[in-house]
Amino acid sequence: MADLQLKSQLPDIARKIKSGSKLFEKYRTKRGFAINADEQLHELLHAGPRGVQSPYNKLVLRLGEEFAKGDDECIARFNQISVDIERLIDQLALRLDNAEGEQGVVFDPEVEQEWESELHDTLEEKMRKGKSALSEFVQRRWKITPTVLLGSPVNHSSLRRMHGSPYCPGALRLQRDLNASILDVATTLPNGESFRCEECGLELKDLELPQQNHSEEGWTAVARTHVRASISLKDRRAWFMCVECQCLGREHYTVSVRALIHHLKEHVKLKKLRDRLDAARSTVVL
Repeated sequence: MADLQLKSQLPDIARKIKSGSKLFEKYRTKRGFAINADEQLHELLHAGPRGVQSPYNKLVLRLGEEFAKGDDECIARFNQISVDIERLIDQLALRLDNAEGEQGVVFDPEVEQEWESELHDTLEEKMRKGKSALSEFVQRRWKITPTVLLGSPVNHSSLRRMHGSPYCPGALRLQRDLNASILDVATTLPNGESFRCEECGLELKDLELPQQNHSEEGWTAVARTHVRASISLKDRRAWFMCVECQCLGREHYTVSVRALIHHLKEHVKLKKLRDRLDAARSTVVL
């Protein structure tokens, strides 16, 4: 299976599910009446391609080409999942062909309910197995769980072990070059209310105050602290970790831009206080 890679397997599986969605809509129209299992199966087939592709897309952003290739075990599992899903879609296609080829065909609601429920449950199981295959591959290769990269809570030590630093490369660039701006590492999103880091793809957004309420300097200070982990698979806002606290051997995490800025201002106040105390001590005559 050396020629197979995750980056080609996942889109192929997504296309198969999408074709199944179109077949099911044709079949439901041909049947002419609704049953209880319709909506569940419709939603699963409709959301299935995104459900298969989305976790891969978000993990490959963090882990790169090595993740896109997969390993033999992961590829073998997805190969079997692909074969199983193709069989399910073939069954649906055959059912549609039979319905379209027979005149005056009578559909039994109980039979329809039974096969649709079975198709839904089997397809859902295959998609769960796909997510498990991705998760186990990440744990096997990088000794880390996907939730560390894509969800909470942030596991600082695991991120450091994987990347050498919990911070995103964009944040590290801003830490190294104090003249750099958030605009050097992130783009403003069309909504005008947030930024997206060009390095990790995560969103830098303040849910409490609009983007305009913070200066470019303020946003740069925020971007300087973001790490390679988001709130969840759906919520792509980045976590933030205070650089000053990190230097002092402490960890301070937050997902709130407003709370982070308040925290950073406290560091500024403490620094000013320490500077005044140092200046006062230097004037004391012994």
